[in-house]
Amino acid sequence: MTTISTISNFTQDPPSTSDPDNFDTRADSAFSDLHDSIIPNMNTSIGQMNTVVDEVNNNKEATDSNVTTTEMYKNLAKDWATATEGTLVENLDYSALHYKEKAKEYSQAVITGVDSDNYTGSISFSIGVKNLTISSGKNFKQSMWLVIIDKSSPLNWMAGWVESYDSSTGDLSVNILNLQGDSSCSDWILNSCSPAVQTLPDQTNKEGYFLQSLSGVVTWSQISIPSPNSKAFFMSSF
Repeated sequence: MTTISTISNFTQDPPSTSDPDNFDTRADSAFSDLHDSIIPNMNTSIGQMNTVVDEVNNNKEATDSNVTTTEMYKNLAKDWATATEGTLVENLDYSALHYKEKAKEYSQAVITGVDSDNYTGSISFSIGVKNLTISSGKNFKQSMWLVIIDKSSPLNWMAGWVESYDSSTGDLSVNILNLQGDSSCSDWILNSCSPAVQTLPDQTNKEGYFLQSLSGVVTWSQISIPSPNSKAFFMSSF
């Protein structure tokens, strides 16, 4: 910011009619001081004040611009926090509210048990992608894990993750990664699950037990380990 210079004080005695003998001398000194010092100083100060006015106006414009920018970022932050579910922010990603609602959907689906269905039809009992048409309106989501269980023989099952599900048509694509047993049945149960794969120490010809939940009935089931370093797949299904 420009500094405004101080204007020097008027130091000359002004001319006076009470002192007519020195009137001319005082008048000459006063006008000389005004011309040579005070008026130039005043002009300099006026120029500096005009510069300050310009600087203040420029600063105001910059401040207004900063306020506009701050408002823009404030609104953007609000969008990142609260934009409607399914609405991209800045064409980049979804808001925190979107992911909160999605998490709520997932948890609610597990709690209410709507992530399950029955399927009638042949399914190849093998690793790989299975394309099925199941009931519409389910809450199966992409990347959610599912277990497909032989209804008549629950120890025969396949597990994998959902590649896609169209809730309006019921078209479901599941990539099967784990399986146990073998089955050619045509009556299946689909259930959400959380798989974990564990390599066990040598338990050849030994038996173990696992807790199984099927159609709301919880039972203990027995499993045998046929060979060293067999892999057992434990799934908690809802």
